[in-house]
Amino acid sequence: MRTIIILFISMISLRCFAPPACVGVDANKADIESRMSIIEQQEFSVTRFKEYVNLFDSINATPIIQQAILETGHFKSALFKEGNNIFGMRFANKRPNLITGKILGHASFEHWTHSVKDYFMWRDYMIKKKCLHIDDYYKFLITVGYATDTQYTKLLKKIKI
Repeated sequence: MRTIIILFISMISLRCFAPPACVGVDANKADIESRMSIIEQQEFSVTRFKEYVNLFDSINATPIIQQAILETGHFKSALFKEGNNIFGMRFANKRPNLITGKILGHASFEHWTHSVKDYFMWRDYMIKKKCLHIDDYYKFLITVGYATDTQYTKLLKKIKI
């Protein structure tokens, strides 16, 4: 009985002094939002781009970064340079988006970070619309029909980041 009382008191004292689990999450979320805000004021660099993508989704960052490299030809395409379009996104009519115009038959964005945000808006829209889970990001891209090239995911996997 004495052991049970000691355990009970120990549990109560730990509960009283331990910070709630959400405190760390909120602090981390604030840190992420702060870092995003800083990046959103800066010019494009590959390093900033990779960090920005990681802030959105560190688990699936690799295939997403590979997509950007493939879609922009290592960030050299006119679509990217003139339209801030990193993912080759087309003009969206049915989903929320950050598109500001059209260029070369594709969407254009005010800032390169808007293209990244728009990509994640598209992704979230597709996940919800098709009731998908992202267990394998490469498979997700095939399922949603991201690219018409049947070798698309094989091309992505060859890109070293």
